[in-house]
Amino acid sequence: MFDLEKIRQEFPATKLEFQQRLASTNDHAISCVRNGGAVPLLVLCENQTDGRGQRGKTWLSGDGSLTMSWCFCAESCQVEHLKSSLPLRAGYVVAEAIERLFPTADLMLKWPNDVLCFGQNGKPKKLAGILVESLPVGDSASVIVGIGVNVNNSTEAWEDLEVSGALAPASIADLVGRRVDLTSLAIEIVQKLENEFLNDLSIDGWREGYLNRLAFRGEMVQVLNSAGEVEFEAVLDSVANDGSLVLQMPGGPKLIYTGSIRPK
Repeated sequence: MFDLEKIRQEFPATKLEFQQRLASTNDHAISCVRNGGAVPLLVLCENQTDGRGQRGKTWLSGDGSLTMSWCFCAESCQVEHLKSSLPLRAGYVVAEAIERLFPTADLMLKWPNDVLCFGQNGKPKKLAGILVESLPVGDSASVIVGIGVNVNNSTEAWEDLEVSGALAPASIADLVGRRVDLTSLAIEIVQKLENEFLNDLSIDGWREGYLNRLAFRGEMVQVLNSAGEVEFEAVLDSVANDGSLVLQMPGGPKLIYTGSIRPK
């Protein structure tokens, strides 16, 4: 499924770890770092059996999906300062990479870490998810960017997720009407990750592009806590430079840093 030699040629300074089957690419990346493995590090697998999403949820992966984790190193204080914005920046990168290869995809971003597309019925569907974790290493921190993209995998078996309030999934193949080369997509994503995170992390040029893609902006949304329970409703306004979500409440703006949202 992957042309590993082509990926190595594109990123000679990156350590590539490939496994046919892994429980979680993020867990494998964390294990590599803890054992002194070099970064940047790219972990790829063809079959992820126990992927993790936000708030401990399971990330469903099927044959033909892209499951990967990319790891880089930065100063601990900088990672802590930018912690809330890292998933947003990664989501923006993934959306940009997909649209570069497939310009008609017309993707949106659901705060804090989902890439959405819109089906023929106009309803939003989940195309990709991001899970960013960090691991202290001396005075530095290794940041693990876990990415799951529905690419060539069938999502029909998961359509009943919509009944439970979760967004139903879609795949890139659904959007473009053909199978997609996973190697080309992985390379495009890693190139954009390098451009975003291996340069000056304090640069916040990502925010304007993120806002242009922000799903449900100006609409009433439900705000969920870490247990997935609705805490309140508000109008979604924007995101701040630090990655917090700006909501409009009757008493004025309110910023939230954790949890998630869904359309009302």
